[in-house]
Amino acid sequence: MRRFFALVLAFLCICSAPAAAAEVEVDALMLVNKDHFLAAERIPEDLVTAREYFPTRDAWTEVRRPTAEALQAMYADMQAEGIFDVRITSAYRAYSFQTTLFNNKVRQYKALGYNDEEARRLAGTIVNEPGSSEHQLGYSADLSTATMNNALSEEFAKTPAGAWIAENCWKYGLIIRYPADKQDVTKIVYEAWHLRYVGQPHAAYITEQGWCLEEYIDFLVAEGGYEYSYDGVDYAVICNAEGRVLDAAGEAAQLIGSSDTNTGYRVLTLRLGASAPAVGREALLDAASAPEAQQVASLYGEVALWRLAQSGLPLDDYDLLLDLAPWQYGPFIRAAAAAPYGSLPPRDAADYRLLLGGELLDAPDEVRPYAELRARLLLKAAVGDICDLPLL
Repeated sequence: MRRFFALVLAFLCICSAPAAAAEVEVDALMLVNKDHFLAAERIPEDLVTAREYFPTRDAWTEVRRPTAEALQAMYADMQAEGIFDVRITSAYRAYSFQTTLFNNKVRQYKALGYNDEEARRLAGTIVNEPGSSEHQLGYSADLSTATMNNALSEEFAKTPAGAWIAENCWKYGLIIRYPADKQDVTKIVYEAWHLRYVGQPHAAYITEQGWCLEEYIDFLVAEGGYEYSYDGVDYAVICNAEGRVLDAAGEAAQLIGSSDTNTGYRVLTLRLGASAPAVGREALLDAASAPEAQQVASLYGEVALWRLAQSGLPLDDYDLLLDLAPWQYGPFIRAAAAAPYGSLPPRDAADYRLLLGGELLDAPDEVRPYAELRARLLLKAAVGDICDLPLL
């Protein structure tokens, strides 16, 4: 059943004119906490000088580029509303630096009379152990103000900057990583000052649901993904163990994020666009006869197969097309063969759902949510809004 998800990560985004490949954000949803560690040698490749984007306490402070750009956009809007007193006090931290911070905190508790085990436990509620700090990932920033003398305190939430950020940071792909009401989940005390970049639509969805990052990752693993519209853009978020991506059938889907969650699952973020043009029939048929046929199928994906099936092939060509396609696309290709070019008429929607349902009934329980998401996307491409009807 693994072949049920058999579209490769590096898929071809079909468009009407050549376009520059968009940069894909990497690992913005990686979970780093007391149960999910980073290796000591992990160092982000896209670190930038934070002061070029946002006020900082130290000139040498670094942060990953997506975080820097999000902070820059946020600060511009804060300034427009008369808020200037805010700065980064800490952002990217190497594993070695986190080791020093943690050991210093342990020594402080030992000096108060705690034994080593209790000192380490207490230190871990304030300073993460080496490898368990988000700061090593490079997507986090601790904020304070000059009037607070750069202190990291819950009082930050009461400052003009802190109050504004708590209400608006999600609009820039940022979240308050350790909320006051999620300490039992994060195992970290409330940190009003700690921002984490996750990007969109994730920040909007997390905020809408009132979740912390741990709860969001649990949701993605359980449900397999979701579709979401934010700020006029339609997204598909897909989570699976193999890092495979579904190129949404009948739509130009742009991969904008690929993130290891550090839990054995990968999250793929697709931006859905306008309908893709038909793929040249002869080009794909020629490729199907070549030794590289399976590679071509992986690259073109179901968008090409669907469009090709709708383009009026002679019946003899369908065997070739079915050989080229992963087995699970057979029902969709057969349905397209009996349909006029364009969309399946609404009267065929029930039959189409039965075809989808047959596949879903074969899906193991652990992958069924992802299978249903995939089915919804395919059905949307075939019959439009009717995909809102129950599939089974």
